[in-house]
Amino acid sequence: QNLEFHDSLVIQRSPECGRYAVAKRPLVKGEILYKELPYCTVLLRHCWPYFCYHCLAPLALATKPQPQSVCCNDCGIRFCDADCCRRASDYHRFECADLDLIESTGIGHLAYRILLTACTSLSPSGASQWLAGAPVPRCFPADYSAVDGLCDNAEHHQLDDVAKYRQVARQLASVAVSRGLLAGPDRPSDRLTELFASQLLRHVMQLICNAHAILSHYEFNSAENCLTLQLGEQRIASGVYPLTSCLNHSCQPSVASTFSTLTGNCGLLTVRTLTDLPAGEQVYNCYGPHYLRHEWSERRQSLTEQYFFECQCPHCVSRDSGNQRHRALRCPGEACRGTDQPALLTWTGDDLRQEPRLVCLSCRSAFSDPTLLASLASKLDAANSQLTQAALLAEDRPAEALALLRNCQARLTACAHSGNSRLGRCHDLQAKCFSRLGKHRQAAGHAIRSANIVKVQFGGESVEYGKELFKASELLALAGERDRLQQTADICLRLLRLYYGNADSCPLISELEVMLL
Repeated sequence: QNLEFHDSLVIQRSPECGRYAVAKRPLVKGEILYKELPYCTVLLRHCWPYFCYHCLAPLALATKPQPQSVCCNDCGIRFCDADCCRRASDYHRFECADLDLIESTGIGHLAYRILLTACTSLSPSGASQWLAGAPVPRCFPADYSAVDGLCDNAEHHQLDDVAKYRQVARQLASVAVSRGLLAGPDRPSDRLTELFASQLLRHVMQLICNAHAILSHYEFNSAENCLTLQLGEQRIASGVYPLTSCLNHSCQPSVASTFSTLTGNCGLLTVRTLTDLPAGEQVYNCYGPHYLRHEWSERRQSLTEQYFFECQCPHCVSRDSGNQRHRALRCPGEACRGTDQPALLTWTGDDLRQEPRLVCLSCRSAFSDPTLLASLASKLDAANSQLTQAALLAEDRPAEALALLRNCQARLTACAHSGNSRLGRCHDLQAKCFSRLGKHRQAAGHAIRSANIVKVQFGGESVEYGKELFKASELLALAGERDRLQQTADICLRLLRLYYGNADSCPLISELEVMLL
């Protein structure tokens, strides 16, 4: 078994929802529902020099010395130690000589790895017999059936796309045959090769909507020639998680998925609840499009193109775009004066003649006065220009950048809603400039203002807010503001632990704990 499963979920099936998960008992916010190891993973090419090819552990951390890594003598792929190199040999010997070709197939590489993982548990003749329809032997991985049972949406793929996938599958089947994966008493028949290619094609189609991006908080820093901790997460690998693929999508999910790669546990995925859920409630994951991060039209297009369904969550049914506040201006109407209500620029009319209007999301008043709109446009254009110039100057000429940013802040404060992303960017850049000048107290003040804008945009329970508070905590620590640091870091730790649990999934947590010592 590759799953540490609790008594939290039951998988059900219906014609409307397909396979889906429901809460078996009442679930509490922040609770770990389960942990799942992937059936297999593939490290992305740009990460080959910096992460173990097998267990995904980082190989060149700036914060601690790393043991001497082990390289494949033939292709140079790196492993964290001899044990990982030995474990990887089961599949890597069928990839090594053709790695450039296999990697160039994109998602085909992960499909190939699925079959390598399955077939290498058998003898070459046993793999051939299995593909030809023989009963599965006892040593065959039990969890392959979970992968094989994933939805492939074969009826929805475009014919041109299927033709490309089939060509990739045949290429990879030829590689498998040439490397002896299917060798038996005689050279595999064309029929057996075609069976292998057919199964590869099925897995490619499955992975279009079932592969998971494995993320890490570490990225390569060329200046320091090592991996350094980042606030954001970068994709380092792709993996197959059959259980997690059973969770349906919502643009406001009830769970968050995080990956542990720091300890080299092959991309262990942990799923935690983001809210209390009663027994019998369906548990929803997010496939990427989120109502606070993407417009309704973006979400709809993304989900229909990759996953072939139209989301029916409340935010999609109502065509709600929660990220509208990111670009909102302040309503100038009398009814909303002094209350910071968001208003959006919209366009009405036919394709040939579009008339701008400013529409308040609260009082629903519409403003089309040309003088008002021209004034707003002028302020926003000037603010955008100042932000662009300041970003270029912030690193080497922070004092000049600050002069621009003060003016920019005044412009935006006069017309922008408190959740406007331009205003957040303005405070974020001011924090960077003051930090470069060694004025950490002023930098921390702007970082906290930036965090409060993110709070308006994404909510006080969001991971985005938590990461902005981390930046503010770093600056408060440098400024020696112990009381404010404690208050800010406590909120930050609570949010990061809600989403990530511990430092294995999010090294930012251990950094915060050190700050508070």
